[in-house]
Amino acid sequence: MCLTGDGIGLSYDVYELASYAEGATDIVIPFEEFRMMEDFYRRSD
Repeated sequence: MCLTGDGIGLSYDVYELASYAEGATDIVIPFEEFRMMEDFYRRSD
């Protein structure tokens, strides 16, 4: 897990999410997604 300029980055080794042929998987969750969740939970109080 790491912080990037765009969001939070997740790296998964081969076989953790896909087949060996797919290779390693990198995912970035944009900071905007976290802001949307924060707004959602703030409204439900």
